[in-house]
Amino acid sequence: MRELPWLRISDKIDVKEEGWRSVDRRALGIILLVGGLIIFFGQLGIMSGDLFFLVITVGLISGYVISGFRTGLLVAGSCTGALAAFIAVTERSPEPERGYLFFLFMGLAFLIVFGVEYAVARRGRWALYPGLIIGAFSAFVYVQESGYLSFSIAYWQFWPLLLIIAGLLVLYSGRRG
Repeated sequence: MRELPWLRISDKIDVKEEGWRSVDRRALGIILLVGGLIIFFGQLGIMSGDLFFLVITVGLISGYVISGFRTGLLVAGSCTGALAAFIAVTERSPEPERGYLFFLFMGLAFLIVFGVEYAVARRGRWALYPGLIIGAFSAFVYVQESGYLSFSIAYWQFWPLLLIIAGLLVLYSGRRG
């Protein structure tokens, strides 16, 4: 586990070796308390959706640092942050067609994961590919929503072909390596 001298938490949390039983009880209590407050205030209408996801984002990113830079927490934090940004922009935007923004923010989330992971540990190049693909898809959705391109067929029926192609690429690359 990577030592964080400025946090001094590495002796309290060691998820890799002992599992979740080794998590400090105070940290777990704080997580449950904050999570309960967020949900409660959301149900009362005191907290909006974008603020809800922003608080969760901060918690996940903090967990990423505290846990010794576990990539899953960074991915989850980046995606919830993208969702918070999407909700914040769409609630305040008069533009009726804005579905492309969801994909744009999600693509940026993966590019952020790439940048952070590469800066921290020279890893995470995998996140570059979904970031670029989702970003390119957002451009496609924008062009279609803005009316620059018009399709007479329901192209949304064919999105599973992307999964099939991705699966074939993964299988093919596994045979070479």
